[in-house]
Amino acid sequence: MRRALITNRIKTGKTIRVGRMRFTPQSKSLTLRPGRLKGFFIWSRPHAILLEDEQGVVRILAVPDLTRRLQFIAFGFGLASGVLALFLSRMISREEA
Repeated sequence: MRRALITNRIKTGKTIRVGRMRFTPQSKSLTLRPGRLKGFFIWSRPHAILLEDEQGVVRILAVPDLTRRLQFIAFGFGLASGVLALFLSRMISREEA
């Protein structure tokens, strides 16, 4: 059987009971398996917490992934810095010519 190159899964953790509530954590994982090469990349991140009360009503509490937000911010700063450096180098080369 052939494995998929990219898989995205939601995994459910162990349920914890606190008082009359039950908490079940969930995580999302992205897996990259490059064909026949030995090796793969797995990126797991928090997804949600399922809250179940004594009547059986389930609520989903989304968990923000702060690491991913910080990565996007860092990427944005890097991209903006690169564009600014390119713009400034072109302005300086025009002044010298």
